[in-house]
Amino acid sequence: MTEPVALVTGGSGSIGRAIVTRLARIGQPVVVGYHADADGAAAAVEAAVEQGAPARAVPLDVTRSESVDRAF
Repeated sequence: MTEPVALVTGGSGSIGRAIVTRLARIGQPVVVGYHADADGAAAAVEAAVEQGAPARAVPLDVTRSESVDRAF
C-alpha cells in the first residue's frame, strides 16, 4: 500500500472492528493492529475487504517500540 492508510490499533475488538468497517465503507485502506486476537483481526480484515477496501492485519503491541517499528 503506497497511498495513505489508516492504522486502527485494537482493530480486532468490537469497537476497533466497527471503526475498520466504517473506514472501509468510505474506501479507506486499513491496517488492523492487534495484540493477541489474530482471529478477530482476520475477521476485521475480511469485513473491510467485503466493503471494497484494501486491508491487512499486523501484530502490534503499542507498549513496545520494537513492535511499533516492525509494524511500519
